[in-house]
Amino acid sequence: MPDSYNFSVSSALTQSNGSFDLDTAVSGSTDILEITSYGAHTGAVGDIGDCLTFGGYAGTGIVHLPIELTGSASIGWSIAAGSQYVPPAGFNPSEVQFRILCGVLDVSGFGNCPDLELRWSTNQTVATTFEVTFPFTFGTPIGIALQTRIGSSVGYAANGSPGFLSGFANVAINGELQPLTVTGGGGTPLANVTLVSDSGYDYLPEPGAALAAGAALAALALRARSRQSFAITRSA
Repeated sequence: MPDSYNFSVSSALTQSNGSFDLDTAVSGSTDILEITSYGAHTGAVGDIGDCLTFGGYAGTGIVHLPIELTGSASIGWSIAAGSQYVPPAGFNPSEVQFRILCGVLDVSGFGNCPDLELRWSTNQTVATTFEVTFPFTFGTPIGIALQTRIGSSVGYAANGSPGFLSGFANVAINGELQPLTVTGGGGTPLANVTLVSDSGYDYLPEPGAALAAGAALAALALRARSRQSFAITRSA
């Protein structure tokens, strides 16, 4: 390790059944050696799990669980004047990464559940909603696990040229679970769905909000069918 190697790192995680906060930070500097790569990385990992049993209907349905994400990333790096080193193509000396790994498990095994991966090498502001969706059977318990991962990295990839690197990579993400909705066959929103969770967390919206969410989903489905019908008519 170079005598000049000087990095500091930090990470923090807080979470509950309905929310999480993660942040990581790396900053520092180092001489760049010709044949050995050096740098620093820090990360935080959290897990939110629960067992859900839906009622009110028979057959199968699809859960739509929005997660509202907010936060920011501050990223930068520089190579000292007079350095011969140039980062290889496609390599970012400073970057951050945020992931949500989703898994569901019922009596038949693991089901479909989308993941999310965000990777940045420039300053970013985060304000988006990621929707977790998965099928289930009414009256049958289904386990859900959401693993959140966040990381910051600063370093260089050795390529035979010396130099001096300075950099920082800081990121903070907050996630808030929003009220879930359930759809049936053909994407039809289902009203009056019941839900029991092992954690005791209330995933369902207030009755009025549920009706509004159902109406919004129905409007989106109708709009999608209208567009499809229009496209077919034009192509004919």
